[in-house]
Amino acid sequence: NPEITLDDALASRLSPFKTLAELSENIKKNILAEKERRAIEAKRLSVIKKIAEASTVVIPESIIDKEILSTLQKAKQEVEKSGTTWEAFLTSEEKTEDELRASWKPQIVEDATISLVLSEIARRESLLAKREEIEKEAENLVQYYGGQVSHTQAESYVQEALTNRNVHAFLQNQ
Repeated sequence: NPEITLDDALASRLSPFKTLAELSENIKKNILAEKERRAIEAKRLSVIKKIAEASTVVIPESIIDKEILSTLQKAKQEVEKSGTTWEAFLTSEEKTEDELRASWKPQIVEDATISLVLSEIARRESLLAKREEIEKEAENLVQYYGGQVSHTQAESYVQEALTNRNVHAFLQNQ
């Protein structure tokens, strides 16, 4: 087994940098940027969770049940894609389907509460995404996916994503 020498020649062959020092500096910079991004994301999530916990929102059982069913259907599809049967998966998890559903409920309630709270903040603070921005981004999304996504689906997704971005920026500045 030949030894690999970490030097300028290797750095220039494997990266756009001419020296090992430049490559190393870039790696350090990227690691720091990622740590900062994760810290900002953790703070944002913490603030959102605190707001949601303090809210008086009550999620109707019908919505919770619908989300649990949707999660169950997605889980079954993923398990079957992996080549395992649903029954074998449940056996490996040592849970019944009802236990699995029950284990998902707290997260589903939290997610739904957060979604409603973010929507309310967006409404109260006039942070809803602008129509022209939604249409432009939705069209880009439809083109990117080559028509596999309808314009209506793309608009719905983009509207929520842009509005959430606006709310997150608003909360970060508070």
